[in-house]
Amino acid sequence: MKPYSFAGKHIIVTGATGGIGTALVKQLAKSGARLALSARSETNLEDLIKTLPQKGNIVSISADLSVPGEAKKVADKAIKDLNHVDVLFNLAGVGYFALMEEVTEDNMRYLFELNTFSPIVLTSALLPHMTRRGSGRIINIVSCAGRIPIPTEGIYGGSKSAFAIMANTMRFELAPKNIDILNIYPGTA
Repeated sequence: MKPYSFAGKHIIVTGATGGIGTALVKQLAKSGARLALSARSETNLEDLIKTLPQKGNIVSISADLSVPGEAKKVADKAIKDLNHVDVLFNLAGVGYFALMEEVTEDNMRYLFELNTFSPIVLTSALLPHMTRRGSGRIINIVSCAGRIPIPTEGIYGGSKSAFAIMANTMRFELAPKNIDILNIYPGTA
């Protein structure tokens, strides 16, 4: 894969106020990227933006991606405010740890909505825009728990595994359109 610079790119980051998200946002801001930052809390987004250089290059999008329709809202607002989107970082997600026999249907649906459906919907909402521009890059934070069965992580791992399979399929389908999809699998050491 060729080296890639985020300098000057128009980038969406979901889960921007979480640990990985905040660290990433700070690096992207230093590189001179134009950013659309999304998180549930508008206050946390404002606090993060205050710490960044070039505040004029940053758009805040408060959204709860566990709610159907919010992912599309993020895509639409980012395109409107940034004019175009070069890169999407799908970081938003939540862990859930329980024995499979203890999992409730509500918890399962919440986890899949946030960890699986919303990043796929957000990606899909950006694809026509990226296809017209002839390029795009989607970077997904998945999880090693989506690759290896781990006691108490069945639902979480299942949500990440489903997302990874769909994203990997999209990678093959979108390669001819010059749209790259990368999955990153963090895990414990």
